[in-house]
Amino acid sequence: MTHVLYLFGAAARPVAEFPRVVRRAQADGWDVCVGLTPTAADWLADATAGLEGLTGHPVRSRYKRPGEADASPRADAILFASITMKQDQRLGVGVDLVISGGRRSRGHR
Repeated sequence: MTHVLYLFGAAARPVAEFPRVVRRAQADGWDVCVGLTPTAADWLADATAGLEGLTGHPVRSRYKRPGEADASPRADAILFASITMKQDQRLGVGVDLVISGGRRSRGHR
């Protein structure tokens, strides 16, 4: 049975390593779904298609529209591989201005 990992990243330097992190997680048996803050998505704009090809899932940086089907399977684990202090503080008080925070604060999709 494959387990699903949500890999989230904020606009911090380590987010540039996401392709390597995804490959490592996949080598360990994880099905990886990537979620990014809007700024991190902008930073990785040139790598988004490659990440989607690698994971087989869309890279998410916005909430889905009402009635839109969820493109990601339910997560077994969530990893913030890069997080800024600002994002950490938002998560601590339950403010979910970006998709990575909202999914984390609800603990599921």
